[in-house]
Amino acid sequence: MKLSYIAENRIEENRPEKERHSPLLSQGSELTDTELLEKLDSFGIKISKKILNKLSREFTSAEELSKWFFKKSNLQSKYTTDMEIKRVWIWLTVLWERWFPKRINYEMVDDRMAYGYDELDDYNVISGCEILLCVWYDVLKIMKKRDIKTLEEFDEKFRGTYPVSNMENDLEDELWNAGIENKKYLKKRISFCRDFLKRFPEEDSFRIENFKCAIAESYLQLGKFRKANRLYKKWLRQDPGWGEGWVRWSDCFWQSYGDEDGINDLDRAESILKQGLAVVDVRDRPAILDKLWSVYNEKRDSDKADEIQKEIDELEDEETNYIGASQKIIPRTHKKIPRNKPCPCGSGKKYKKCCGNEITQTEEKGVGS
Repeated sequence: MKLSYIAENRIEENRPEKERHSPLLSQGSELTDTELLEKLDSFGIKISKKILNKLSREFTSAEELSKWFFKKSNLQSKYTTDMEIKRVWIWLTVLWERWFPKRINYEMVDDRMAYGYDELDDYNVISGCEILLCVWYDVLKIMKKRDIKTLEEFDEKFRGTYPVSNMENDLEDELWNAGIENKKYLKKRISFCRDFLKRFPEEDSFRIENFKCAIAESYLQLGKFRKANRLYKKWLRQDPGWGEGWVRWSDCFWQSYGDEDGINDLDRAESILKQGLAVVDVRDRPAILDKLWSVYNEKRDSDKADEIQKEIDELEDEETNYIGASQKIIPRTHKKIPRNKPCPCGSGKKYKKCCGNEITQTEEKGVGS
């Protein structure tokens, strides 16, 4: 998929000056309104604030508008190269953003998204989340205005530096990190995820399930154990085959989340995992078994842990026979750290995004087996 002009411009801006081959948006930003209008007029484009006000309501991006101008018959054929269209795009983009900064277009979305990611890269997680939340609502406005139904459809039209279908996953994750600093961002995370599920119920199941878990773990972190417990009950009644759901529900009862009812009730965690294993064709069965092994290990019930390890090994052998490659599940000899709890190293990140990620990569490579 060809990148948009704004994404190409971002790449060009980051190149050394001698390696640049296209006009830059930053150069257009140095021009006055009068100079911009004169340059557009030299291409036969008569524009004014009144005209741009009307056109900016009809088009979603300055790129779309600039290409539309070049399709008009009154423009001379020598001005039809991509380089010249980009020049017109630069001038129109600058005027649009100066005159109508609240009329969001794709270029503004791309710029603001890039700024949000820059903040996250600089470890300004709260600032980055606030920016990306604003971007998200800008995207929703455009989708409503243009009757765009899915994020994939939006990305096909947007063609930006960062796909919006990836940004929403990143935003969900970073809102957790922001919530470590300020609990109000856990509430924002809940609202964001609930809104997403309501708006996009037909998204892929992995994304839907991930957002459900994000809602529940945020409630747990806020000390609302009963709320999270009720949600998992509801979701698993609707989809009992959701293996990861059984795993995450069991976590409520043997990790230090929520009120005292949700701490170290290993018997309840065991019961939940057994319910999951009893579901015919439950998804992610190895993950449920792995968690149950951890529960028995925590309870110091070595006999039952050995039984579970035996079933894990049998599943591994079956997978080897069908796929021809073993992905051994390595038994743990230490206390299990929840993937979505803060990493004990003190980084402030989730365990799964920090030290837990390094352990997972090591296991996948078979190191220590």
